[in-house]
Amino acid sequence: MKAFFALLLAGFLVSACQETPEPALECQDGTVLGTDCGVPTGYFIKISQPIPEARSWVNPTTGATEYIISAINVPVAYRSAGSHIFFTLRRPSSSELAALGSVIALCDQSWEVMYLENAGNGSCATK
Repeated sequence: MKAFFALLLAGFLVSACQETPEPALECQDGTVLGTDCGVPTGYFIKISQPIPEARSWVNPTTGATEYIISAINVPVAYRSAGSHIFFTLRRPSSSELAALGSVIALCDQSWEVMYLENAGNGSCATK
């Protein structure tokens, strides 16, 4: 009986110590608004649904609440204002931020900078 409980406890401990995989990123769609802070690849994107990393504001013309993110790696094909893009998001790694050099210090640091993945003009395809 002791061996049974020891095995049961060992199995529980092993399963409790395993890393839980990150949840899948939710597909977003958005419209590029323009450049962000002079960072060569930084752009503001208006997204269609709220996420914690986005800033919200009320559009004075329409009265609608809009959600804006700042992304550092918008593909060249989508860098003009008005471009519609689908993507998933994550926070950039320290090496991705470091690759921007000192120019990132020019930005308003109250914006959380995001990194786009699976970006394109269709639904979010996994890579």
